[in-house]
Amino acid sequence: RAHPDLRLLTTWESKPVETSDLTRNLFEDERKLVEILIGAGDDGLWQKQLEIRSGLSKVKLSRKLRSLEQKGLIEKIPYGNANKIRLKKG
Repeated sequence: RAHPDLRLLTTWESKPVETSDLTRNLFEDERKLVEILIGAGDDGLWQKQLEIRSGLSKVKLSRKLRSLEQKGLIEKIPYGNANKIRLKKG
């Protein structure tokens, strides 16, 4: 039986993804964002989609994304007035 702290998140392809290593030292909101992005797959999400799925305000989301970017977990790709957010590969 798996350890209770080990959390598995299933992507749309039904492949289990271990999130414990990625989210170990993150705040609750940051952990939620990383788990949403894992579920989104390699293409990532638009920042607006992330705002809707996470329930965070624009300001709070922006601050959390900046923090995750500084930690090297995500990349923010600007497209005009919008941003595509995805997990960094590697």
